[in-house]
Amino acid sequence: MANIFCGKRLNPFSRIKDSWNQWIIHFTIFWIFISICIDMATSLNICSTKCQCQDSMNDFSVHCANRNLTSMPIGIPNNVTNLDLSMNPIPFLSSVILGNLHFSHLKRLDLRMCGIRNLETHTLQNLFLLEELHLDHNKLTTLSSGTLSNMEHLKVLSLNNNDLLSLGNFTFEGLSLQDLNLNDNRHLFELESGVFYNSSVENLSIDRCSLRTISSSTFKPLFTSLKVLFWSGNLKPLNIPQDMFLGFQFNQLHMSNDGITNVDFLRHTNAVHLDLSGNPLHELTIDFSNTDGLKTTEFLSLSGCHLRVFALQETISLDNLQHLDLSHNRLHRLDSRSFLHVRNLRYLDLTGLYRMLTLYI
Repeated sequence: MANIFCGKRLNPFSRIKDSWNQWIIHFTIFWIFISICIDMATSLNICSTKCQCQDSMNDFSVHCANRNLTSMPIGIPNNVTNLDLSMNPIPFLSSVILGNLHFSHLKRLDLRMCGIRNLETHTLQNLFLLEELHLDHNKLTTLSSGTLSNMEHLKVLSLNNNDLLSLGNFTFEGLSLQDLNLNDNRHLFELESGVFYNSSVENLSIDRCSLRTISSSTFKPLFTSLKVLFWSGNLKPLNIPQDMFLGFQFNQLHMSNDGITNVDFLRHTNAVHLDLSGNPLHELTIDFSNTDGLKTTEFLSLSGCHLRVFALQETISLDNLQHLDLSHNRLHRLDSRSFLHVRNLRYLDLTGLYRMLTLYI
């Protein structure tokens, strides 16, 4: 009698298929292991030969400062959070050098004193989580619109001591910055009216530049965000439009040694700390009628302004003023009636006057 087979017929190809699948799985695991080992070996090589590395719980820092590098070193781990390449002669950064690297965890990039002359538009396109970018002491002459796009997490942008000439419309579009530093760009003569379009900045520093007349609309996009402005030592005499700071509420406004001769803009300016020292004002007689200028001011410095006349009109409200610095001026007469409506004044500095002061009571 013929044997009857009641079980499942075995397919000879299924064993081959199963073996092939297992081989693929083992090979994949092996390749991943090899890749990890290569990455570790490469990063260890970078950290032992060219750079110093620090690995903490949430941060991996690579310090390559002053190593005479002429290009981006190979082997920087993709999980780097803090990368310091400062003081290396890397004059050109292009999308080929930096843009194609996927530093998806990078938060701080230091490129100070690298002699950088140009940043291509897409150089920084993959640094989505970058929070701090330091480009001080380079040779940048321009910063094109779009260079800083897709950097919604950027909080600190420092461009001090470059060769910037002009910053055009949309340069800072889309950015929400805590600190923007543009100090010591001695050839910077223009901020176009749309330079801050769709952006916000809390602390802005533009000391010792060569800016001339600026449109009253230049700072308008920063109306609600800008709280601290350092704009001192301008290399060209500044002419400030009357409504430049209309509606702004500054914590600090520093505009010393700017060659300012007309301060009518104070009619619409409010700053808790206001420094106008070193400007050749000669006299301060402003009509504050129908304005709310200086209502929040607690500290006012007019030191070294060549003042001969200082007369606060009855129309001005300085109820919050506590500290008034009139030192190192040329005042020879001061009418105490000017201070009748300055009810909370605690400190009046009259030191270093050029001639004997007569106080009229």
